[in-house]
Amino acid sequence: MTCDNITNKEARIEAFKKIADAKGYSFKYTEGAQEQHKTPSSGDFETRQFHYDALMVDQSIRDAIIVLEESLTDVDAAAMSRKQGLVKKLQRLLETGSAYEKAVFSLASDSYYFPEDVNAMAASAAQNKDSISSEKVFSCERICYVVCRCIGTHQDCKDMCRWVCNGAQD
Repeated sequence: MTCDNITNKEARIEAFKKIADAKGYSFKYTEGAQEQHKTPSSGDFETRQFHYDALMVDQSIRDAIIVLEESLTDVDAAAMSRKQGLVKKLQRLLETGSAYEKAVFSLASDSYYFPEDVNAMAASAAQNKDSISSEKVFSCERICYVVCRCIGTHQDCKDMCRWVCNGAQD
């Protein structure tokens, strides 16, 4: 799944470019390049260098919200409710999430579970004599949005597709 079907892709990319330009950073968006999610096997080693850019991380969250909001047309009521729930949680993450919580959404790979859902499961496990949480049903949506890695004074941006999972039906 790529983000190519999103109607205002150019405007979405421009929002990232403006942030880079305001800092005097070079900017590159690689069209159609998706973040590779590989699990290192035993003996694999890789070094990576980047720094945290809070404005770009926030823009990645905004981008995911835009993608979800644009996907609300021509869907059934269940899909509409599921997508709106994810939009709400992403807006809450953007407004009140810690820098770490936002970075995990923007920079990590694999499926994403919202902090409040993981905390609820951890609290459930802590109260259970077997230290196992009660089972929780998650509603997951595959979303492709733009992420940027800041290396020195260069922003390298590409699409990332991942499952974003909502455990609370709010």
